[in-house]
Amino acid sequence: MSGDRRQDAMMEALFSGALLSLALVLAAAAARIPDVEDTGLTSRALPLSMALAIAGFAAVRVVVLLRAVRGFAVSSATRDGSVLRIVLPLSGTMVVYALLLPVLGYTVTTILALLLVLWIFGVRGPLRVAVLATAAGIASHVVFERMLGLFMPEGWLFDALQRSAWSGVVPMPGTGLS
Repeated sequence: MSGDRRQDAMMEALFSGALLSLALVLAAAAARIPDVEDTGLTSRALPLSMALAIAGFAAVRVVVLLRAVRGFAVSSATRDGSVLRIVLPLSGTMVVYALLLPVLGYTVTTILALLLVLWIFGVRGPLRVAVLATAAGIASHVVFERMLGLFMPEGWLFDALQRSAWSGVVPMPGTGLS
């Protein structure tokens, strides 16, 4: 392996190691998401499973890249920089998702995360991205809450608005307050 490729592989291994650390932080944050109801599939399942999948991917990448430094070939995924272009931004999005979930709730946080994910994967056009993210977020809300009967977190911001509505400060539709 040439010196430049060896250096590239070492840099990718370092980034993959950072990704592994980030995924472990995400897993720890996801594990702290409170259960809304014990239904078997909880609100923490998606971010926790994503974090563990990213951690597994990152661990494999570190091993593969360190082997590449010792003389094995570097894969095309390393050469084209997909770790920097896709994997790290997706990991960051999942960390932000796990942090915002208890604040903004499932539906709003999912829509915001989908906005970022679509942009990372190259979907352009603000209206197109907004429509796709909103439609997918609402569809996931309908599937999980309405069809499957799972209780997804609403977030403390929604709870605060709802409490204000019941106290008569901010009227909320459907509460009977005007």
